Amino acid sequence: LWLNWFPISGVAPDGTGFWTHGYYLILPALPLVLNLSGYIARMTRAGVIEAIAADYTRTAVLKGLERREIIFRHVLRNALTPTVAVLATQTGYMLGGLVVIEALFGIQGLGNLVLNAAKARDFPMLEAGVLVMAAIFVLSAAAGDLLLALLDPRQRRRTSP
Repeated sequence: LWLNWFPISGVAPDGTGFWTHGYYLILPALPLVLNLSGYIARMTRAGVIEAIAADYTRTAVLKGLERREIIFRHVLRNALTPTVAVLATQTGYMLGGLVVIEALFGIQGLGNLVLNAAKARDFPMLEAGVLVMAAIFVLSAAAGDLLLALLDPRQRRRTSP
């Protein structure tokens, strides 16, 4: 089957603009995004259903707040809390998938660097690549925690022992 919708290579020719580079990255990014999108959508849906049935939403409706304010301030804010937590921790799986995607599409990136270092038994380069991936994972987890603190005020009041 040959549809010719997207370029097979994930690398845009030299001298092309920003949008062309983005167009060339659609096909490599698709498996990474589709892998998590169903899970994230299911979690968000369950959170929204739970938040709509909650007492605080009913109270907001009885107070006469606008529908938009109820949805954004009360429902989505509480529904997205577990979704953000899961999304922050799924970064590790996406980094693992990045190694495979870069190898399949011939993209020169961090995943390809780690893979080539492992093949060549270049342990210092392998350690550096894995360290960068670990730093990305830790930073994404920290960003997720910060976003959780913004979404849920109870997270801000929590003190560590």
